Amino acid sequence: MGTAQEWFQVFVVGSLFGVIMMLLLSRPEFAKPPRVYWTLYILDYALFGFLFGVTEVFRGWRPFRSPLVYLNIGILVCMLPVTYSWVKTVRLCGVRIESGPVAGN
Repeated sequence: MGTAQEWFQVFVVGSLFGVIMMLLLSRPEFAKPPRVYWTLYILDYALFGFLFGVTEVFRGWRPFRSPLVYLNIGILVCMLPVTYSWVKTVRLCGVRIESGPVAGN
């Protein structure tokens, strides 16, 4: 199932990937986003970073064999309702900020 060093690498790689993806893909979409938006946003990228870390550190077929496949399936099953709720929150509270040049200049 992996050594302590490999799980530490999963934590480091997953954290860096999740934070970088959050920073690169975060754009101000709301004038004042609801609190649940940020919670779901962070949770979605934390799960995505963890899945990336597991599949990156355990190379080859190891993430898809007996002990780790259950972890990966669990992560994917948890990501589905989180992502669905996040998208639903974006659609319900979708007050967008205009992000273009100011009209009249």
